[in-house]
Amino acid sequence: MQRIPPDILPTVLFLCSLLCTDASYSRGSETGVVLRSNMLALSEIKFQAVCNHLSAVLYVHGHGDSFDSTQFGDINRPFQHIAPSAIIGLSFDIRRRLGGSIYFYHKSFWDFLIDPTRSGTFCVTSPPAADAYYKHCLSVVLKYEESYSLRGSGEV
Repeated sequence: MQRIPPDILPTVLFLCSLLCTDASYSRGSETGVVLRSNMLALSEIKFQAVCNHLSAVLYVHGHGDSFDSTQFGDINRPFQHIAPSAIIGLSFDIRRRLGGSIYFYHKSFWDFLIDPTRSGTFCVTSPPAADAYYKHCLSVVLKYEESYSLRGSGEV
């Protein structure tokens, strides 16, 4: 972490914060690359650059797989006719194929990041880190909100 350039370190720590927000570490809670990239408001190239700085501890699974929705059958069929377990499986597969899943290779890095006595300034759960993360998330929400247009709102 000390080798990460200072100008990219905040973004790297925001990604680590996103990955540490699960209640517990589990590969069963793999998060999608596209979702995380959008949450950080990063392009695919910038997101890959951030991930490259964590390549020793971070695994991006399934990146670059093509996505073909026809393999799931009739995509126009209403969801109420599909079992909830099938929807969960479909959701995971779509998430994995749209950029891949991302997780830490080992729980020890997750433990390191959330323990302020071990990680010091790199701790993602410290009050300053949580404040910076909150402010970043709020700025991203406000940025995306600018692009929304509601019918009948009178705004052009």
